Amino acid sequence: MRDEEIRSAEASIEQLEAAVAAAKATREKAFVRAPFDGVVARVIADLGASVTVGMPLVQLVRDEELYIEAPFDEANMADIKLGQKVRITLDAYRGEEFTGRVSFIWPVVQTLTQELTRTLNIKVVVEEDHERLLPGMSADLVIIVDEKEGVLFAPSEALMRQQYAYVIENGRAVRREVTTGIGNWETVEIRDGLKEGDVIITSLSIKELKDGVKVAVVDELEDQ
Repeated sequence: MRDEEIRSAEASIEQLEAAVAAAKATREKAFVRAPFDGVVARVIADLGASVTVGMPLVQLVRDEELYIEAPFDEANMADIKLGQKVRITLDAYRGEEFTGRVSFIWPVVQTLTQELTRTLNIKVVVEEDHERLLPGMSADLVIIVDEKEGVLFAPSEALMRQQYAYVIENGRAVRREVTTGIGNWETVEIRDGLKEGDVIITSLSIKELKDGVKVAVVDELEDQ
């Protein structure tokens, strides 16, 4: 063969190889690969439908290292810190409590226009038994800002504006001024004003409840 024929054949081979490479690249773009292993929770695009760049096709959920994302009122921003313990309860497991920790705090406050509120979003990592949880479940969170052991405490519902409570003495309601410490919507630390063993009234909405009024302890209130 002449040198010209050899060079022409080599050029044809190079063109064919380039065409094959271009075809492979085009074919590669037809595949959508997930950036991580997970579970397909929902298929968004229909089979055979035309799609564009950036269009969502499926909802892919990573079922490892589950975390909970939750909004808190901006008024609590100063109390929330990374690493704080969190108590987690779920409707799916009534009566059980899971533990977690604050792992991320959003650097900006979110504004909800319709509700006219500002919230600080946080992430909470579930520390144990996370395999029992499923993505998409709802949860209630209590961030432990501070905690004490061996202190006197009373139900939060028994305190009026965190200032006083009613105790029962000799069949009468006696108003007691109290000094409170840390607490939440369930219990409040009592620093002064009450002592261990006091019988306190928790139903502060009872009509005509006031200092000195006669009271009787019953197992259940009758409907008025």
